[in-house]
Amino acid sequence: MKNFVKKQCIKISLYIGMLTVLTFVGYIFEVNISILANISSFITFIFVIILQKTWLEDYKIELNQELENYKVKLSKYTLVTKLQYDLEFKIYTEIYEKIFLLFIETDKLRPYTPVINKNEDENIKERLNSFMEAYNETLNLLNKYKPFYSKEIYLVLKKVQDICYKEFEYVKATSFLQFNYLMSNERKKEIQEKLDKISDLIRERIENMKIVE
Repeated sequence: MKNFVKKQCIKISLYIGMLTVLTFVGYIFEVNISILANISSFITFIFVIILQKTWLEDYKIELNQELENYKVKLSKYTLVTKLQYDLEFKIYTEIYEKIFLLFIETDKLRPYTPVINKNEDENIKERLNSFMEAYNETLNLLNKYKPFYSKEIYLVLKKVQDICYKEFEYVKATSFLQFNYLMSNERKKEIQEKLDKISDLIRERIENMKIVE
């Protein structure tokens, strides 16, 4: 409402200025007081009419401008209830933890030193089982909460899960002597990049949610 008040102050200042000039001119030229009074009354009458006609219009213009500004501001947010905000926050906390743990289990699958036969690796079965446990937990969580959070975030999470499973299948089917570390490193890099993207998307989503009371 600052512009509205400013406009009205300018109008009042012009009115006072006109009366001041009139008084000064009347004093200089010694104009009869009754004539000055009549002119002042006429100016006041005209001023009141103008003020009445423009006041409401100025107020509407200012109000509409403020409403438009508020709409623009709100358009940047996603309006949610407190219940939905708390639910999504809980979902993102749980899901990101699970997908990151899945990445850790995936990274553990790769052999650290080549061996003649994967059966000679005493820990391979344990690592494969740990991966599948983490994979199933992540899969169940993603599908359980799927209707309640951003589809964009879900699709990136699903992509990470698929890449992790590809690494699992590759490790399971490939002799350690033939293991392609370069390809495995590329998959690891892609997962890390998508984890960063998920983190950014979640942060952006949380920041853009505005609770409606």
